[in-house]
Amino acid sequence: MITAGFVIKQLFYVPNLKTSQMAYFVYFHSIMRYGIIFWGNATNSCMVFKLQKSVIRIMSGAEPRASCRSLFRKLEILPVPCKYILPLLPFIIDKPIIFLTGLETCGLHTRSKNQLFFPISNLTSVQKEIIYSGIKIYKFAQQYFKP
Repeated sequence: MITAGFVIKQLFYVPNLKTSQMAYFVYFHSIMRYGIIFWGNATNSCMVFKLQKSVIRIMSGAEPRASCRSLFRKLEILPVPCKYILPLLPFIIDKPIIFLTGLETCGLHTRSKNQLFFPISNLTSVQKEIIYSGIKIYKFAQQYFKP
């Protein structure tokens, strides 16, 4: 990924923004997206996010400490946390067999019989796994984006 930053830094002098965007998607985005479901919630993902922000700043010609929020919108690029959430939700929806529901945990037909339940654990390593974080994001999406 560091070589991707070097390539984009060399393309800084190219006046065409589309060329630098293409280089971003070829060199950086393809590497970043590979297996993001598995490493996207790890502690090292913040380093990848910082590298992504520095590449975005280089592409747009912004100062090193400038805010990247508007730059992401301008370049139409999703940040690393959004790239993690995007494939995680279809994974949760497509594989309901992996997750425990309210009916399977307590055996009663209650209002929460179809809701997904978290695996019982106090370890943060378990809470950063795909299943735990996926259920958390899925419940948030159900709560705030009801049809």
